[in-house]
Amino acid sequence: MINVILATILLWLFSYIYVIIDDIVDDIIIFIKYKILNQKPKVSRDIFKDLKNSPAREAYLYVYRFFFHIKEFPESFYYDTKYFIQRGLQGWSHRDVWSIDWFLTSIMPPMLKRLKDTGHTMPTWEEGKSDEQCKKEWDDIIDSIIYIFEVSKNIHEHHWIIQESSKYDIKFAKKYIKLNKELKEKEPKLFNNEKDLHVMTIQECYKYEEGWENFRKYFYQLWD
Repeated sequence: MINVILATILLWLFSYIYVIIDDIVDDIIIFIKYKILNQKPKVSRDIFKDLKNSPAREAYLYVYRFFFHIKEFPESFYYDTKYFIQRGLQGWSHRDVWSIDWFLTSIMPPMLKRLKDTGHTMPTWEEGKSDEQCKKEWDDIIDSIIYIFEVSKNIHEHHWIIQESSKYDIKFAKKYIKLNKELKEKEPKLFNNEKDLHVMTIQECYKYEEGWENFRKYFYQLWD
């Protein structure tokens, strides 16, 4: 057991020193190239060419990231534990405040789906309608609210392009549909999900705005 602890400590120390030295060397190289030699960064204006690395560089970055994660583990473990406790005590953590919109897109859909499956409220009840009809209408409203948070997550994660329905520009949409298609064909490895780079249709934009209206209208009915 002691040997395992010592080996872990040595691995962390090596990782710490390795990352620090790497960062120092990078800073020195940048200083020499751009301050002393007065070189200018080369930009090809081809985003994919600029993002590409040689196989050797990719292999080196893989090694660097490996040791970097080991170096950061104590701090990451501390903060992950801290934020986990904060969420348990108050329902949110300081990390969630950094991007409240992202946090809500993560928690709202599963909460709303749970409400839809187990809830008993039916605020759309009207005289002359059966319980089944009212339940169906309420489920549709909840689905429309779920939709806005799922779309918001796709905007964050997959770079969806959205427009206001009242100002929807079909030329703008077609332009980006064509551009996105070209990007995916040119560098498919950069797009790991078929949802990536989607241009929302006007029907999707209407549905998105309708969901926000339902969220506003039925906010106080989102309880079981």
